[in-house]
Order: sequence, then C-alpha cells, then structure tokens
Amino acid sequence: MLITTLQAGAQPDVPDIEFTPATNENGSASGSFTAEEIGGKWNITITCNYTPWGGYGTFKVKVETHKDEVIRFITVDGYTTGASTRLHVRGTNQYQACGPVEYIQADMPNEVKLVELWMEGDLGTAPYTGQDVIEGFDQIGGVDIVGDVYGDIVTTGVSQNSIYVIKGDLHGNLIALDGYHRDIKILSIGGSGGNLYGDIIAENGWIKSLIVDESIGSPGAPVNIWSRASLDYLECQDLYANIDTTLYGLSAAIYELRVESADPARGNFEGSINCGYFENADDPNDGNDPARFVITGEQRGEITIARDQLESVDFGTIMADTLFSIGYTLLSKSTMNINGSSTDPKGLKGQIIINSTNGSFSWDGTVKVDGTVLSPVPYYDNKSVDLGGGAVGLVPFSTHRVSCSPVHGR
Repeated sequence: MLITTLQAGAQPDVPDIEFTPATNENGSASGSFTAEEIGGKWNITITCNYTPWGGYGTFKVKVETHKDEVIRFITVDGYTTGASTRLHVRGTNQYQACGPVEYIQADMPNEVKLVELWMEGDLGTAPYTGQDVIEGFDQIGGVDIVGDVYGDIVTTGVSQNSIYVIKGDLHGNLIALDGYHRDIKILSIGGSGGNLYGDIIAENGWIKSLIVDESIGSPGAPVNIWSRASLDYLECQDLYANIDTTLYGLSAAIYELRVESADPARGNFEGSINCGYFENADDPNDGNDPARFVITGEQRGEITIARDQLESVDFGTIMADTLFSIGYTLLSKSTMNINGSSTDPKGLKGQIIINSTNGSFSWDGTVKVDGTVLSPVPYYDNKSVDLGGGAVGLVPFSTHRVSCSPVHGR
C-alpha cells in the first residue's frame, strides 16, 4: 500500500492541506497540490493520479483553514480510474469551522465525494447571477454553513446521505442531477435570514426533508421544487413555489407539507402543487390523525392531486383564483377543513373539483367550511355566498340550485 502525506504550512495564516493518496494492495498513486495566495485569498489545486493493477484506491484530502482566511477556490482534478477521492474542508481541527469559501470544484472522471464542508462566512460572492459554488462531485455528505450561499450547488452522483444546513439565505439552486438514487436527504435553512430563493431539484430521487425558517420563494417569483420520487416533508412560513412530484408518473406522494406561522398575515401559498397523492407516511390507513397538509393563510394558484385524496387537510382561505383538483376519489377517511381567517371565516372563494379525470370516482369524505359540513353530497344545500363565493363540484357537474338567482323552482 502506498500512502503519502504532504503538509502545506503550519502558520496560522496559511491553509493546512493534508493529502493522502492511498491504494489497497495494487496500483500506483501519486499526486500534488498547490496553495497560492493572491490578493488576500487562497487558490488551492489538488491533483490526484492513480493507475490500477487490479486494485482500488482512495485519496483522502483535508483542507483546514482559520476563520480569518478566505479561500477563492478549491479544485480537485487528475486521472483516477479505479480510485475515489474524499475531500474534507473545515477549520484547523475537527471541531472548528473554516472561513469563507467562494468556489469548490471536482474535475475528474472518477468518483469524488465532498465528505464535509464546515464553514463560517458566505459560500460564494454576492450577487447571485447563476454561478456555481459547488460542482462536479458525485456525492456530497454534509454541508454546514453559518452564512449565506450565493450560487448553485450541483451533485452528479449518488447522494443518499446529503445533508445541507445553511444558517442564512440560499440564493441559488440545489440540484441532484439525473442518475440512480440521487436524493436530497435534508435541507435546513435558518438562523440569520432563513429564506430560500432558488430551485430544489432531485431529478431521479427523493427530497426527504426541506425545512425553511422563513419563506420559500417570494411573491411573484416562485421557485421550483421537483422530484422524481416523493417529497417527504416541507415546512416554511410562506410558500411561493411550483412543486411537482409527477415528473415520471403519478406514484410519488407528498407525505407532509406545513405552511404555517404565528403571524396571521403569513402562512400563504402562491404557485402550483402537483403530486400523485397525499398520504400520512406513519399510517396510511389511519384517517384520524391530525392533518399533515396544512396551509393556514391564503392560497393562490393550482393544487392537483392526480389520484385519490387519502388524508385530511387544513386550509385557511382558498382564494377566488385558486383550483384544488382531485383526480379520483375524496376518500371517506379524508376531511378537508377550510377555516378562513380571523377577519373572514368564509374561506372557500375558489373551486374544489373531485373526480377531475371524469372517471367513475366519488365524493366520500367530508368538506367543512368554517366548521360547517357541506351536505348532502354531492349536491349540498349550503349556499355559495355563505362559503365565501366558491364551490365544491363532483364531475360530471350539476347545477347548484340553491345558489341560483332566483332560487331554482321559485
């Protein structure tokens, strides 16, 4: 086994770089690195080369800096057929964060994993203009940033364990490119700021958990949240987004979505939501659990459930320009609570459609507006004006006679 460890300086103002090219028992590994300071910022290039003799190797690279040092870029390159590279970027020991980093890139034909990035300061430089800040890595393990992010984070390989904690705002996109099982496990945005202004894309995987302390997107500028598989959990105070889990079919669910705030002026949604179905991940057969599809404020846009509505929902106000569409059946265990607001409890101003596919499906669940159950279904006696001006309809539609003017039959 060939193991070589190199060190680049031990002074407080110079990054420490530990470079360990290693093989198992067969192969030839070599490499080099440079750390050049220009204009008060460090340019770091790491080159890994490996020629296998029927074996497999792993390069281990650690870049450790003090918080007052700024890294302009870290580039990992070389030719490593039959080998992988593991990069750690952190402070001067495993319990400290490094300072600001502007760009990290892997440019190699074989597997490269960013095992950890632990930093205090901004990742990238403002303003965001579409630039990448992390790219080329097959895997990203853990990213912990106390600061804002100005740029795109792109991973191109297996990412089941990707955990991103950003204590600031994310001005850019987080993308797991197409490939087998490329998931975004956890994205948590909070601390000072706590807003998401970019797209979250898992082209061939899950989005397991997306927690944003403040807002996702902004009014008039919704972001995209797309996944091939399910979206397990989303939480924020305002949601301005186009969410889609139906990119490759109608089998992907949303298991929990919470847009809520202690501020009565918040909890709003604008954009679109498309998913195969909504289901309680803990017990899909239990319709008595608290609602896990919650939007407490105003809804503007279109929500489409392609299949059955399986679980209960709690909504504030469905505005007049909003459509909630259920492709198949509103199941008997499902309750749709439309609560309005403290100043206007008549929360159904838009439209709810059941059996939008015009199949042989039915309205079996319960719809409540300000606590009042619509009944009998599907041709309920409640007047539209008492609900807020909107309606619930089962396809094929029928005339809502009590809301006619003059009232039907008089």
